[in-house]
Amino acid sequence: MSAELYLASQVAGGFIDFLRGRSARRAQEEAIQSQFEYSTEAYLDAGEKLLADYDYLVESVYSRERNFDRNRAHKDALAVQNYKDQLRINKYQDFLDARLYVKSEELYGSSLAMNAQEAQLADDAAHLQRKELYMAAAFDNENAIIDNIRKSGTALARGVTGRSGAKQQQSQLAAFGRDQAVLAASLSSADNALQTQLRDIDMQYKQANLAAEANRMLKPIPRPDPSIPLASPDMEFLLPRELQEFDFGPPPVRGVNTAPNPTLGFANTVISGLFDFAAAQ
Repeated sequence: MSAELYLASQVAGGFIDFLRGRSARRAQEEAIQSQFEYSTEAYLDAGEKLLADYDYLVESVYSRERNFDRNRAHKDALAVQNYKDQLRINKYQDFLDARLYVKSEELYGSSLAMNAQEAQLADDAAHLQRKELYMAAAFDNENAIIDNIRKSGTALARGVTGRSGAKQQQSQLAAFGRDQAVLAASLSSADNALQTQLRDIDMQYKQANLAAEANRMLKPIPRPDPSIPLASPDMEFLLPRELQEFDFGPPPVRGVNTAPNPTLGFANTVISGLFDFAAAQ
């Protein structure tokens, strides 16, 4: 009886262990299936993200190239416009300089003519002054001669003769000689003064001409043309290589723990670097 009970207990224990093992295997199988489904879904999602990132990167490169071309064209157009504007500015400034030069030459010619006229007037005035002095001296000399003759006639009329008459006549002649000497000295001084005045007039005339020359504008030289603008250099935009099958890595295997795909991680790193490079351009 006890042997039968032991056998029955052993059979019951084995059946329970069987049921427990089957339940554990079923749970393990379900876990493996769930992990496989999750890994498969994650793999597909990562692949789709990689394709989307790659397409966005390619479009970003094209966008950067289009923006660069527009900016380059705008920059070149501005350079050409500035070149044309500078040409017009130089032409207008050369025109103004030419007008100023013509006006300066007119003023210079007028200054020389005025200086010559003023010098001539001053010269004429100096000569006129000496002429008037000579005329006054001639008048004084004539009066002195007449006075000397009158005095000599008066002495003769009074009958002054002999030594007294000779002395009186010598005295009159001496006075007349002194008057003539004073007159001659006055005329000589007038001549010297005239020469001094003429030298001063000539010096002032030359100084006035030098001042006019200093204020005279130099003949303008046309401004050089600005440098012809050069076209901005082009830039080459390199597209990333096309994705290959190995970029996606191996698909998940059921029952095998799937580690992060190193190939896919490397591709993501490259794409991130390309984004940084494109943003820096």
